[in-house]
Amino acid sequence: MNRNDSICSSEFYRDTGFDIIRNWLKDNCLCSLNQDFFTQLTPLIKIQKISDVQDYCNEFLSAFQRKNPLPLETIPNISSWIDSLNISGFQLLPENFRELYQLLILSSTIKRYLIKSDFPLWHVNGKNLIISKSCQSEIEKIFDDSFQIRSDASPELKRLTRSISKAEGSIKDTMQKVFIHAKQENWLGGDQIVFRNGRSVLPLKISQKRKVKGIIQDQSSTGQTAYIEPLEIIELNNKLTELHFSLTEEKHRILRELTAFFQPYYNEIQESFNILKYIDQHNTMAKLAYQINAICPEMNENGKLKVENAVNPLFSLVEKKAVSLDIELNQEKILLLSGPNAGGKTVVLKSIGLYALMAQCGLYIPAKKAQFPVYTKFMADIGDRQSMENDLSTFSAHIQNLATIVAEANESSLILLDELGTGTDPDAGAALSRSIMEFFIKKHCTVIATTHLGSLKVWASDERGIINGGMIFDSDALAPTYELQLGTPGASYALEISKRMGLSEDIINRSSELVGDGSVNLENILGQLEKERLVAESLRIDLENREKKLEQIETQTFNKEKEINKAHKKAKSTALLEAEKIILSARREAENLIAEIRVNQADKKTIKKVKDQFQNTLENLQIQDKTAEEEFNSLLESDIQKGSIIYIPHLNSKGKIIHLPDKKNRVRVEVNGITLTLKLAELQRAEASESSESNSKPNISMNKTFSIAKIQIDLRGMRVDEALHETEKHLDSALISGMSFVHILHGKGTGALMEAIHEFLSEQSFVANFHFADEDQGGAGITVVEFE
Repeated sequence: MNRNDSICSSEFYRDTGFDIIRNWLKDNCLCSLNQDFFTQLTPLIKIQKISDVQDYCNEFLSAFQRKNPLPLETIPNISSWIDSLNISGFQLLPENFRELYQLLILSSTIKRYLIKSDFPLWHVNGKNLIISKSCQSEIEKIFDDSFQIRSDASPELKRLTRSISKAEGSIKDTMQKVFIHAKQENWLGGDQIVFRNGRSVLPLKISQKRKVKGIIQDQSSTGQTAYIEPLEIIELNNKLTELHFSLTEEKHRILRELTAFFQPYYNEIQESFNILKYIDQHNTMAKLAYQINAICPEMNENGKLKVENAVNPLFSLVEKKAVSLDIELNQEKILLLSGPNAGGKTVVLKSIGLYALMAQCGLYIPAKKAQFPVYTKFMADIGDRQSMENDLSTFSAHIQNLATIVAEANESSLILLDELGTGTDPDAGAALSRSIMEFFIKKHCTVIATTHLGSLKVWASDERGIINGGMIFDSDALAPTYELQLGTPGASYALEISKRMGLSEDIINRSSELVGDGSVNLENILGQLEKERLVAESLRIDLENREKKLEQIETQTFNKEKEINKAHKKAKSTALLEAEKIILSARREAENLIAEIRVNQADKKTIKKVKDQFQNTLENLQIQDKTAEEEFNSLLESDIQKGSIIYIPHLNSKGKIIHLPDKKNRVRVEVNGITLTLKLAELQRAEASESSESNSKPNISMNKTFSIAKIQIDLRGMRVDEALHETEKHLDSALISGMSFVHILHGKGTGALMEAIHEFLSEQSFVANFHFADEDQGGAGITVVEFE
């Protein structure tokens, strides 16, 4: 990030609230070094650099939006000791190894998380993150979970640990014997063994201190007790001290050896730390964008500034409801804001400054759309600059600040001016303000300024390069709405607000007389314009709502039409396929019959058989032709209602829906008093007249249903799922036709199809019994099904 604060003063950061954004980022980052980074965060001035920051942030923002954010944890700061790793013989401390271990674990976790499909940029940028099981394992061999050196970290350490334990046991046993003897002789000045100067001692009465041979290690504050180290354990304590020295030295040796192990990994560790620090910067920025529901602003070089439905992020961070802001500055680069006090002018001013700063830092903006040019200078004159120390009045302070702004302004400057022309005589202030604004127009600066001066509003209405903006005021409620209206200045409503706040009506009336006709007329005109604008806005909203309703109706109509056309196309395609099947079947039958006639030389019996078969074929063709001629009525969503009458083509019957579709788009239908479960695709819409007739007579008469069921169905050559579907349809047809049994020809083969059929039949409540046919009728290749 650019650390050049010359493009923006600390006052600008403070006045716009950018310091609050910095502090939020500082408090939410996970690397202590990034706290300083965000504290000093300043705008970039190169579009490509801004774009790079945005792109890297966007990958992490997408992860937040997928509810699968980066599993980043606190990044240990290894900067204080990492360079020492290159020093031969240097020894890291246990705390350093704890930080190193955390870094290794975090580096491995993040690298595995940054998959190419979700993080194409970070997948490349994070490829050098260290993943080393051997490094983790080396640390785990030496330290326990609390990062204390393990007692078995080396054979020597293990031996010393055991020796110390044994020596301590010997000291304890010896001391216990001496203690018991002293207690029996009533020499003790206390009731337990104590430690002084790291040694085990006996608390003896001062008068009895010579009863036990040894060294006086300490004496009580009252002088009544002497703490004696018995002669018997002095040698043992000395040995124990030596063992502890040896133990400490062995631990140092182990740490030096472990430090030496990691010296070759210095570059990998250093680079991993830098990558994780860099990741934390962008992840924190993405976290802010996610919290304030922000979008990526578009940066441009043509000077265009535009925001739609933008909300000040300072309000979003504290979950405060705010009125959104819409501004567009293109040809006119100067916006003159006017309106009542506490109407939101200064908030708009500061918001634009804050948006611009955030955009150039690569941060996202809480808006529907945001476009910003790149500014090389941010300047502002906001608030009371009065200084007693420098002998500056309010007006003098403003002029001093304006002099600096005028001197440094250029076409890539963003300038914020609050309460332009105040602090002096209104006429002189207006003239001076106009002159300054004309200077800014010539310099092509982007300026957002607020004012209450009517003459400036009138001038801005006719001047090129500047546009008026008014803060909307509800004249009936005498309260601001905090909305900005571009192109129209805002009235101050000073007298109306004063009246609302309880000021005497006599004073209000006298003020109206003193203010002058010109000012009163201007305020009245602005007020009337605002009322008319509100009426027009209300009509516009009503018109938009009506247009939306019409669009919804058009969309629904279009979708219905698409459904109908799709259904007709499907019906036509199905009919063509059926016709082709019928023609091929008739052709085969005709060829077979002609061949039989030729073989039998056309005797009467053969001719009668041919006539009968042709008659059957003709009847079937007539029936199917009649079905094909019927209009294809596919079910629409509105037709799928409980109680609706539908047509079932493969049963040539009508039925009534008794249960709505389940998750698999299957409905329960009642046909001739029998309940069937069918797929929606197997149903059609019944004709209106037929539906009415059916509604009046719920039970469909059997004599209106043409039976298409046959006694036997041939499933040979079919897949199991296909065969089960055909079996289900055949059983439905048989039930509708009132048949008492059917035959299912499945063949013998491997037996898989037969087993599937039998399992299916066993689950059907309407099947009374099923068994293989007699041997002379097909045996195990045919299953006979009997109905209840």
